[in-house]
Amino acid sequence: MFDTVMFMCNGRCVYHGSPKSVIPYFEKYEYQCDPYENPADYISDVLIDIAARLMVAEIFYLSQRTLRNAVRNPALALSQTVASIVIGLLVGLLFFDLKKTIEPGVQNRLGAILFYCHQSNF
Repeated sequence: MFDTVMFMCNGRCVYHGSPKSVIPYFEKYEYQCDPYENPADYISDVLIDIAARLMVAEIFYLSQRTLRNAVRNPALALSQTVASIVIGLLVGLLFFDLKKTIEPGVQNRLGAILFYCHQSNF
């Protein structure tokens, strides 16, 4: 059906070659495929697992870099903390003591959640 296949993970080529040699290639790296498992599903699961492990490392390094930046520039870290506290207080005062009725209460709560999600991105 296919002469060659290419599998990519995070924008990088993991395998490029004959479809018949895909399973032996991954078995060489200790990823065993069960005899009755679909090879395409198996490879997809392996690549998702690899991407998940890479994401954990990525989060670790980004957190490390953020901490290092906070130590190097304490004024920026302090200003971001103060801004978060002030915005939190303003949002708390704005949405304090909401009505427990269906129509305005639910809409106001959804507005508060939307506003919080919007502010947490910045």
